[in-house]
Amino acid sequence: MYGLFAFVFSIIIHNAIIYSIGMALFIDELTFIIIHGKSWKDYNSKISLMGTAFFIGVVYIFRYYFLK
Repeated sequence: MYGLFAFVFSIIIHNAIIYSIGMALFIDELTFIIIHGKSWKDYNSKISLMGTAFFIGVVYIFRYYFLK
């Protein structure tokens, strides 16, 4: 959950670079958390990878809204 910490910290200090890194780390782990993964096999599963791709697409579509 380092990504969530970096994301919140970047909002406080208004830094877009840390915001981007934090968002990327958070999105990378989000599907794994949603499916309640416990091991590398869960992290590298097809569902986890498809979920990560989906959330990357959502963030890409709304990237200008997130940066405002």
